[in-house]
Amino acid sequence: MATYGAYRRDQYGNVIAPPMTFEATNDLIAITQVMQWADSCDLEVWHKGQRVGTVVRSKSAALS
Repeated sequence: MATYGAYRRDQYGNVIAPPMTFEATNDLIAITQVMQWADSCDLEVWHKGQRVGTVVRSKSAALS
């Protein structure tokens, strides 16, 4: 298992909070886990100083 960080971003792309750290076995599983958290904002997934993906919040959450 590896440690990943998910950074919350505002509508301008600015990081708005310290990272949420979590464990995953690989990048794909890490991104899949973070997809559950993207209801209120976009998130960037990082591992060992490299961005491995960006998860955009669901459109239904953005409209409400």
